Amino acid sequence: MEILFLLLIAALIVYLGIGLFIPSLINVSEEDIGENLQQLKKYQWFKNYLSNEKYKKLIVHNKNVRKTIGRFKLHKLDRESYLVRCQKKMNQILIKELNSIT
Repeated sequence: MEILFLLLIAALIVYLGIGLFIPSLINVSEEDIGENLQQLKKYQWFKNYLSNEKYKKLIVHNKNVRKTIGRFKLHKLDRESYLVRCQKKMNQILIKELNSIT
């Protein structure tokens, strides 16, 4: 019984430790967003979003869209599979935010 209690306490400590650490991984800085925007501008699909005035406005001003952009991993953008995932996420967040405005 005592061992079970100790395991429960250890699991709680680990859980709290991870819980305090994870939010720092989620935070996105304007620097992250800027770097990712520079990389994304190399791709035609992203240029197409920027040529659309409604999407461009969201990319420049909408905090949820910018946060999504900031979460992309720069070192993975050269992988086709990751790029497709980023493209899908961009499409989803742009449509979601555009619908919430109208």
